[in-house]
Amino acid sequence: MQPIAAENNLAETAFYTYNADTNRYHIWWFTPAVEVDLCGHATLATKTRLRVRPTPRSFHTLPKNSVKQN
Repeated sequence: MQPIAAENNLAETAFYTYNADTNRYHIWWFTPAVEVDLCGHATLATKTRLRVRPTPRSFHTLPKNSVKQN
């Protein structure tokens, strides 16, 4: 995810995945240089993007650096 955020070169980039087991979306935020703990604007943009989809509409955030990269 970090290389994609660096390529986007925006203040923050949000990534999300849907977990069918927990019925929640997981969200992560990255700047071009690092993963960050929270980004309000990117969260609102993601929420707006997901409005066109049916439930669920809750997010579960994971601890920073919890994403394993290959």
